[in-house]
Order: sequence, then structure tokens, then C-alpha cells
Amino acid sequence: MTNVTPPLRVVVIGTRGQAARVAVPTIALSERADLVGVIGSEQRRTREFADELGVTSYPSISSLAKDGVDAVWLTAPNHLHATMASELLESGVSVLLEKPMTTTLDDATSLREVVARTEASATLRVAYQHRFRPAHQLLRHQLRSGELGESGMLRVHRYWKFPYFAGDDPSGPAPWRSSSTTSGGWAINDIGSHLVDLVLWMTQPQPLTVVSAVFGMQFPGVDNDSSALLTLGVGDRGLAVIECSNALSSPGSLVEYYSGTAWARLTNSFHPVAVSTTSLDDMSVTTTSDDSYLRMFDDFVAACHGEPSEGATADEAWESVRLIQEARATGRYLAGPA
Repeated sequence: MTNVTPPLRVVVIGTRGQAARVAVPTIALSERADLVGVIGSEQRRTREFADELGVTSYPSISSLAKDGVDAVWLTAPNHLHATMASELLESGVSVLLEKPMTTTLDDATSLREVVARTEASATLRVAYQHRFRPAHQLLRHQLRSGELGESGMLRVHRYWKFPYFAGDDPSGPAPWRSSSTTSGGWAINDIGSHLVDLVLWMTQPQPLTVVSAVFGMQFPGVDNDSSALLTLGVGDRGLAVIECSNALSSPGSLVEYYSGTAWARLTNSFHPVAVSTTSLDDMSVTTTSDDSYLRMFDDFVAACHGEPSEGATADEAWESVRLIQEARATGRYLAGPA
């Protein structure tokens, strides 16, 4: 007889943006979890949002464990990730943490230590949903199997011009995103952290090093990076190039790999439909995936139950923070518009 685990009891931390647009509807689609409550920074908005959803309005993180909550999807601003995730894990509540893991390497190291200390009672995964797109998984398999050759160059290009969504203020991002301290970098963490994670995930177990970094402050009125160009060393001889921007236009995203014997190209792979072209068979394959968030979330639930998981672990997310913060510390910043 098959053992069926009960649905995970999940609370969303956040009442707007990613919480309302992604986390809540994704949990509703999952057959392995139930949304039981929300927490927000404003009590009135939290109560209204909870009433709309028919769930509990929790007053604080400390109240969750007492009520038997199993896990949270944490969508708070970047600079709050370390303290909030640590408190939850210490209380025995598992965490699906929005990227980036933290805004500083010290905070990432402290949180990683909490994860190691509490792993018997709680689980942490960082929300890098683009790992779960079929086109990316196909390219990862080709790279790790050696089908595309070795010691080549991986290029990941994604521009996503702000405002990202209807309802965003076109004059600029929320104050915490505008601040280099509270955001840990704007474009490099809004968009670039996903790209760094993909490079890390696709090239494991080869170590990554920062070769160079250039940041542009090209969004009017925002004194924070809005474009970034990173060059990474992959192992002893490979290279990776990461290009991201929320100020510049682009015809579409690209993920490409080139070696001395083969190449592969993914077009618009950060969207539901991607075209994968490879020199191995000189054919194009179209892959479709509308459910990267759901696949990521169900992978998190699996991890909470001790089942196999492909989601970003604390160690992997720590490595992404290390690379991004080293790039920010050593890179060159170009002046933005007057």
C-alpha cells in the first residue's frame, strides 16, 4: 500500500507583488500543499488579503510554529531574508525563500549555518524556478553528459525592461530595490541572480570564479545597477558570460554554449515556449512549460518530505551570493544618465 503524505500547510509571507501574483496562485494549483495563511508588513492589508483568500491572518512569524504551520513561501524584500528565514528555520518551519538568498556573503554564511543546524527539522530551498524549464534541463543534460564538448563558453543573456508588470510605477522600482544596500544590487539580483544560478547549476561540479564585472546605472533617477555584464571562469579553461538589464531593450533571451566540437542555442527559454537548436542533429526542438513555478514549488514540498529534489540548496545559493557580491565589490561601475 502506498503511503500518501498529507498536504503541506503553507503560509505566504507577503501580500503584494510576488506573493499575490505568483506564490498564492501556485500553491492553489499544487496537489501537495494547502495555503493556510498570510503575513504582511501592514496589519490591515494582511487581514484584508487573508479574508479575500479565506485563510488565517497571522500576526507574526513566532505564531506560525505554534499553529502547526509546516512551511512558508517567503517573498519579503531582499535585506530581510536572512533574519526572517533564520527565525523560521529555528522554529522548525521550512522555507521556500525568494532569491537572492541574502544581500551579503556574511548573511548568507550565517543562514547556511542555521540550515545545517536545523536540517533535521526544517528544509530550505531558494526560489530559482528557471531550473525547472524543460529547455534549461535539456541543455544541462547535454553539458553534464559531455555531448557538447568541454571547456567552451556558456552565454546567458536576458534583458527585462522595467516596469516588469502592469501596475508597477514606470518612474522606478520600490525604494528597497533602488537602494544598493537593501537590494544587494538591483538588476544583478532581480534578473542576474537567476542567470548566475543557471550557470552554476549547468556547470556543476566545476568551480566558478569572477574574471570581470561591469555595471551600468542606466535607469533614470535610480542610483543602483540596472545593467550588468559578468565574465566567469568555469573550471580551469571554460568561460561563462552573463548579460542582464532592466533598462535596455532586447529581441529576446538567449542561452548559448560553444565548444570546439559542438554548440547549442536556446531562444526565449525564460518564457513558456523555447526553441532549442543544437549542432548535434541540426534540428530545432520546441519545448513548452507554463508551470516552472509549480514544478519548483512541488520540488520544495518533495524536499520537505525527504524526497529527491533539484531545487537550489543553501550551499548552492550561498555560492550565487558569493559570486554576485564579489562581482559587485571588484567590478567597474559606469555613471548613469544625468
